[in-house]
Amino acid sequence: MSKDYEDNYSDYSTTEIKNSSNDFLKKILVIAGAVIFVLIIVAFVIIAIFSGPEPKSSVIAEPIEDSNSIQCPPSGCKLLPSLDPDASGTTTPKNKTDIQAEALFFADFYVPEEINFDYQISTYELPINSKSDVLNYYDISKKIELESYLDMLNNDGVAIIDNIYNKETNDFYSVYEKLNSEEIPMLITSDFIMYYYQNILKQSFKEIEKSVFYENLWNITKKFYEISSTRYKQDFAEKGIVNDPVLEGEKLEASYFAVMLELLKPTKDQINRKTNFSDETKFSEQEAMEFDFVLLDYLKNDVLAEVELIREGRKIEKSPVFFYEKNYRDYNIPDDYSNNAKLNNFYLVTKWMNSVFPLYFQDEQCPDCLLDKEDWRISITAANLIARDFFENQDLKNEWASVYKIISFFSGLRQDLSYLDFRNVFNDEFGERSVEDVFSRENENWNDDYIKFQDKILEIKFSELEGSYNRNSQALKNKVGMRMLQENYWPNDFIFSSLTGEEIAYKKESRDEPFKFTACEGEKDKNFRTRCVSMGLDVINLVYPLEYFDYYYDNTDYPGYYEAQNLLNSRLSNFNKYSWQNNIYWSTLDTLGVYLNTPKQSLPIFMSSDKWQEKDINTSLGSWVNLHLPADKLVINNSRTASSLSFGAECNKYNYLEPNITLVNELIAKTNMLSEMLTALKLAEKTNVVSVDLKELKENLLTIKNLIRKELDNEELGKIDCEFLEEFTRIYTVEKFAEKEFMTIFDTGARLRESISGVKLLSVVQSFGENKVILVGPIFNYQENR
Repeated sequence: MSKDYEDNYSDYSTTEIKNSSNDFLKKILVIAGAVIFVLIIVAFVIIAIFSGPEPKSSVIAEPIEDSNSIQCPPSGCKLLPSLDPDASGTTTPKNKTDIQAEALFFADFYVPEEINFDYQISTYELPINSKSDVLNYYDISKKIELESYLDMLNNDGVAIIDNIYNKETNDFYSVYEKLNSEEIPMLITSDFIMYYYQNILKQSFKEIEKSVFYENLWNITKKFYEISSTRYKQDFAEKGIVNDPVLEGEKLEASYFAVMLELLKPTKDQINRKTNFSDETKFSEQEAMEFDFVLLDYLKNDVLAEVELIREGRKIEKSPVFFYEKNYRDYNIPDDYSNNAKLNNFYLVTKWMNSVFPLYFQDEQCPDCLLDKEDWRISITAANLIARDFFENQDLKNEWASVYKIISFFSGLRQDLSYLDFRNVFNDEFGERSVEDVFSRENENWNDDYIKFQDKILEIKFSELEGSYNRNSQALKNKVGMRMLQENYWPNDFIFSSLTGEEIAYKKESRDEPFKFTACEGEKDKNFRTRCVSMGLDVINLVYPLEYFDYYYDNTDYPGYYEAQNLLNSRLSNFNKYSWQNNIYWSTLDTLGVYLNTPKQSLPIFMSSDKWQEKDINTSLGSWVNLHLPADKLVINNSRTASSLSFGAECNKYNYLEPNITLVNELIAKTNMLSEMLTALKLAEKTNVVSVDLKELKENLLTIKNLIRKELDNEELGKIDCEFLEEFTRIYTVEKFAEKEFMTIFDTGARLRESISGVKLLSVVQSFGENKVILVGPIFNYQENR
């Protein structure tokens, strides 16, 4: 019985007794009634506890013993905010504005929609005679050479053809512009929708980096610089020049943050002057005053020397701050960061934050480690000081966690040691003792405590699939340690290395047997051929089984391959929604898995052919390559605004969306997920990405979804629908193309080039009532070469 209830009951009973002092029976009845009431309440509570539904756990997943599994999010299995089902049955945080950033994950906002595949779509029977059965065959054949692809159109209703416009139009938007001008019915392909979606997300990330993260990072860094430099200044004044690893660790921490501020600070040529104050790629004079700080004289020589080496970006030289050799060529700035002053400086700082505070020192077991033991002590001390300063400043920790999560989602970051791991281990081992006390020479267990800390940190394991360095590899020991920002990483490296190597080989049957695409001659035995190169299909096979796809089968027909593949699949079997939505790599593969596994029985007949499966795989490979590449720079198509649509001309009533509604639903769910996450992290209020870019993306995807529903229900698209499709495909032009390929280098020295340079054309035959019509649209020009 609660205290409040007892008080109320006591008042009530006393009053009754006073009013009926001679009525003993009434008193007994009141007491009995109250007791019965309490017993009823207790009974209901017990029933609710033991017979009600099992309450939802507030943890993401139970810890998994397999260190290579990532069922939990990369930062570990942490408590989530309280979740309640909303009206739609989904779960959302009760109060997003009060959430700690490190306790929030993208999948908290991922709400996929189930699809009903019972459609009434218009279709036809194959084979056909395109020359006699297709309404516009001869009209199209005068503009696009179709004769070579006639058998495919007749038997499959679909053909992938070369881009005849290659010289003048070699991207999605320009091809649609050309098709429209030649009055060729347009097929709006899933390839184009994926390209559009991915490009908007990439542009949004760049805007967030420029307009939000730069300032956030400045504020975070300046605060920690003030803390660390004040501490060092005071201790140096007290101790003077002494051989003290704690004092040197304090200097290293202060110098570390000072370098960040110097790199963020506008240089003279990055500031808008009065003669050119409208240049938005540079800092304003007001910003130049805001983003400034005072560098301590104690730190100046080392810090400025470090910054000069970074900005020069040419040498391999010993770092003035970290004491170990660094390759400053790593600081060369990519094109998509170099043309904006804030992005330029932000990029340099993120690379500096990739610097490692090494966990190993040079000895017989690690002769190539970065630091000798004495310099290592200084580095370990500095790392623990940074970890403590972060841990004791929750507001700044939240602000940094917001930056870290978005960078990790869009850029991909390795799973490995962070300041949280360092602080947790320190607290577990040394309790309330301070960093200064544990790592001071005056501590009689000084050396043992350093080694004890190192040993305990080494017990922390991360997923190698997500980029963690193998602790058992001698060659990788110099890379293990604490980083404020982990290095960029996509899982291709682990996937590819898992499916190649000397243990995956076959014996050649004859001297002249042709090489498989993935094969090399064995180094140990020339009669064997090893799988020395992986391929994009290895990645797609993770979400869509390809064992019956001839090219895939031919290049995986090695003893040992399927054992390696099964091991890889077992790692993925531990994935939950937090794993699949952890970053854009896994989220894209998740989307492609949904796309490829869409049931085809209720869709147009051309979508059930083998040729269409080839096209779907091409779409997926192109999307996978595209996620690794920077965004194309898009600008509004001014010629479109003065197009024939503006003067009331009829648009082509046969324009048609590829009717894969599951893909569009996934993209909507993931656009919502990103918008909600940005809002919860309080980043939306600092940029128009959510209110403008992602809002427009979502609205267009919702319109596309509604139009696909009409198509699937065999409804004719109206004039407004038709005009939307023309506007959607032609609203932008590509002002500047980004890189269209990336390279993977294998341990054998073999190189694999993945490219989506240019586009191909897809032609299909679709029925509209009694008419069969050829439609044409651009798709990814996926190419894989060694």
